[in-house]
Amino acid sequence: MTKTGWAPERQLINPNEDYELRYWSERFDVPTDEIVAAVKRVGTRVEDVARELNRHEYSDATLVPEVGTPKWWLG
Repeated sequence: MTKTGWAPERQLINPNEDYELRYWSERFDVPTDEIVAAVKRVGTRVEDVARELNRHEYSDATLVPEVGTPKWWLG
């Protein structure tokens, strides 16, 4: 299997990991405390958190990370 340089975005948010909070904070353009609050309200599914934050542009079909995504996130 050949690595292509991209990976699907994760489908769950772990609010106990600072790097994940930083990533999703930048991805949704909201402070990390808003991510944590949304996770407490609707759970850890990214799609639910995005809907809670009114970030309707998020889709499970997002395969190509945005410019500036850290290489460690790509796996």
